[in-house]
Amino acid sequence: MNLGTFRKSKSMTEKIISTGFILALLTIIACSSEEVNVLPLKPSELQPRTNVSLTSEPILTTNATESIKSVSTNTPTPVTTYQATIKTDPVSTRTTNQTQKFPVSTKDKTPETVPPIQTPTPIVNTPTLKKELVEPKLPDPTPNPFKIISQICNDESGPVCSELRLGDDYFTTTSPQKGYLYSCNAKNPNAPGSNTDRLTWVNFTMRTWNFFEKLWLPKGSFEATPGSYEETIIDNTRTIKTNNLPVDGKIGDWPMTDYPILTEIDRNPGIPTSGEFSASYSTDPSKADSPSCVSLGPIGITKNGVVIYNASDARGEDAVAKEIVDIYGGHPAMTDYHYHFIPERLDNKFLDDGHSDIVGYINDGFPIHGYKGSMGIEMTNKDLDMCHGHNHGALGYHYHATIEYPYTVGCYFGIPAPSDHVPRQPNMDVINAPPNRNPDLSRAASILGVPEESLRRALGAPPPNLAESAIILGIDEEMLRAALGLSR
Repeated sequence: MNLGTFRKSKSMTEKIISTGFILALLTIIACSSEEVNVLPLKPSELQPRTNVSLTSEPILTTNATESIKSVSTNTPTPVTTYQATIKTDPVSTRTTNQTQKFPVSTKDKTPETVPPIQTPTPIVNTPTLKKELVEPKLPDPTPNPFKIISQICNDESGPVCSELRLGDDYFTTTSPQKGYLYSCNAKNPNAPGSNTDRLTWVNFTMRTWNFFEKLWLPKGSFEATPGSYEETIIDNTRTIKTNNLPVDGKIGDWPMTDYPILTEIDRNPGIPTSGEFSASYSTDPSKADSPSCVSLGPIGITKNGVVIYNASDARGEDAVAKEIVDIYGGHPAMTDYHYHFIPERLDNKFLDDGHSDIVGYINDGFPIHGYKGSMGIEMTNKDLDMCHGHNHGALGYHYHATIEYPYTVGCYFGIPAPSDHVPRQPNMDVINAPPNRNPDLSRAASILGVPEESLRRALGAPPPNLAESAIILGIDEEMLRAALGLSR
């Protein structure tokens, strides 16, 4: 081998070694591409990478499946280091200005965006207190048979039925006043009535009573004669005839003496019986020169065939609040069944604008409507005048029923017409005058519902023949004696 050949061989060897070195270097570079160490970055340059698994402690609870190591804001080192392991293809470095969205679990389909400049903040998991479930208050499945539920009391308008004002303080005999009963008869504390010590639903301090807590006579086995109601109009006269029992047949289990829980409150021994009642009213009643008082006994008649008494009992106290009536709204004065307020079920017909239709007629000929005014809004004393009525467009003047005292009528707006039947009142048996004193004819006439002059003529010169006087007046002799306060 000559020198030229040797040099050529040496040159080839060097080339082979150089080529091998380059291949080795390329191999090292290729292998190093399978595992990359991420160099420390400034927080402002930090960008989360897609499909990167970050392991840290403590673990933050997020909607993402990955966890991010918390970095304390008190650390003096301005560099945050993430140790990342690439599970899939290498991430392009061209994501510097993009915001990446971490993959979310299958239970939460909404990806959450992590701002690139926001330093991760530890999330404290606070244990959640278990809230106690509040069960809605449902009606008692076994309701008290001595209590009733009222739709009027359950609406959002009108008086609060758990705090109805007690009518005892709204009774007057001097002049009519709004919200008052203008009575022809003075109060009589000696008359029969309820035992006030047993009236648990009356708050005598606040002068209110609770409709929901009041006790009522339930229905039972008592069967009354079917009620009747006949209304005829001839010329301008409306004539009504009834037997004074409810046409719909709804009446309580009288006599009340079968219920000791009630008789210890109210000792009413009455039993409703059929009795002829008739009244004639003008179909075009007119306003009186001035309002007049209402007397004891019937002041009107409902279309259900039962007469209406005013709001007071024989003592001049709130009859609805204090006396025991049945769950259908009535009770007897001896044998004469009557209402002191309009039972809610009778207010069952309405005009086109929601205004209650007529439920009965008052002795002055004006009608009484139910509880609702225009647009079906419940009426209150504030909506009505001193006689408990108002003048309403094409309907003209009429009274309204309310759930607050005086319930039906406060005074007569028109001229009252006497009825042909005067039911017996409990206080007719009470003698308030000394035995030798002359009877109070004005009071007796008011009780009987007849003009005082008619009573004087029937009695004639003293001593009167009460049997003949009763025939002239068309009433029972015992009723006349009770009204005059005379005993046999």
